[in-house]
Amino acid sequence: MFPQRRDNYRWTINVLCTGRTENRQMLERLKKLGYSYERGGEIDPQKIKYNSHRVDDDGRKHMESHYGVHPSTRKVAFSDAMKMVEHRVNGNRKVYTLQEFLDYTQDEFRAELIQDLMKESREDSICR
Repeated sequence: MFPQRRDNYRWTINVLCTGRTENRQMLERLKKLGYSYERGGEIDPQKIKYNSHRVDDDGRKHMESHYGVHPSTRKVAFSDAMKMVEHRVNGNRKVYTLQEFLDYTQDEFRAELIQDLMKESREDSICR
């Protein structure tokens, strides 16, 4: 479902979040997984910035934010229109929803946890 991990920014996962709740969930997950902003800033779920909006059928405005997430480097390009353009130019047409990203990172987090547990059990058996 998600692009394979590579060491270049061509394989950035782009996520679109709408509204305060989705953006806060996204920032909390990124912070929990140890991500930081591409330009070096720390992720703060209380400081949500928006870069666009859409109007629904009822005429209500919904604020949106785009996140370019790079799993290999644990960096996030926040509200970076150029990253979104590069993403599409490189043939990566899919922009993921928050739920798709949360599902992906849950699997990633679970896999890392299993690897850590296996490593600890190997170290324990060697010590005995």
